[in-house]
Formats: sequence, structure tokens, C-alpha cells
Amino acid sequence: MAIRSGTRRRSNKNVFRYNRLFYGSVGAVVRARREVLGINGEDFGKKLGLSQAQVSRLECGKQGLRLGVLRRIGKILGALPSKLLAEAEKPLLVEHPKVLLPKADKKVAQAGT
Repeated sequence: MAIRSGTRRRSNKNVFRYNRLFYGSVGAVVRARREVLGINGEDFGKKLGLSQAQVSRLECGKQGLRLGVLRRIGKILGALPSKLLAEAEKPLLVEHPKVLLPKADKKVAQAGT
């Protein structure tokens, strides 16, 4: 059975859009917390084992985020990785629910309001 390319392309486009939005939101949360603690990008990068340029790309959402890096970020910032992710997802759920919520979750969200 062949998969139609049109269907697959739309699906990948939404996944790409979600990733871009989500990484950007996580990066914004990380940057805000880092700045509140008074840690500059270069020092933060050294603590993470990343260059300042990688930290900048991560905070701008241009670089993906691996679980190990997220755990180190949480340790440095004094927050659980799950809390950082939840904090990043809140504004996205409000601004972009069609991209972020699968159909089943949309029905649950609508029923809850």
C-alpha cells in the first residue's frame, strides 16, 4: 500500500512547524530563567559543555534539544526539565492549538472549557 505524498507532506510540515515553535518557546524559557539568575551566555555554555554560539542557537529555537542537555539545563537553572517544558508549552497551546493538539486532544480540551 502506497502513501500519498500530499498527505505525508502536510503531516511532516505540521511536525516541522511544531518543532520550530516548541524549540523556540523552550529557548525563550531557558533564556529568561538564565537572565534572571544573572548568568551570561558564555558562562552558561561552559557549564553545559556547549559553545556560546550553540547556546544562542538553542535559545533562538534554531537548534534541537536533546534530553541530556535539557537535564543539564534544568540542573543549572534549578528547575526540573518537565517544569521547563510545561512552562514552554503553555503559551503555545493558547496561540497555536491547531498545530499542537492532535484531534483527540482538541475534543478533550473543548469539553473541558
